Amino acid sequence: LLTRKIESSTVEVCLVRRTFDTRPWSVDVCAQFKLVGSSEEWNRESEIRETFDNDHSRWGIAEFIQWSDLLDKEQGFLGECGMITVEARFILSNIVGI
Repeated sequence: LLTRKIESSTVEVCLVRRTFDTRPWSVDVCAQFKLVGSSEEWNRESEIRETFDNDHSRWGIAEFIQWSDLLDKEQGFLGECGMITVEARFILSNIVGI
């Protein structure tokens, strides 16, 4: 997910699992995010590894990219039709209780 944080003008990437289930659960996650630029040299990538569980069900990258950089055509992320391409890959392991 990409969201705009108005107060800091950055784009953040977050994973959130909302649940009202009180049974114990956990899952190890490797999340890879790639903001695809107009050429390979412009790509922006980030990877996070974390364990989701009952107590930790939200985490992410607080400042993935400045909002102004994302919309700046010279940065190479904004496509012809105003489209932005983001690739996301999730690897789940050690799944318990889900």
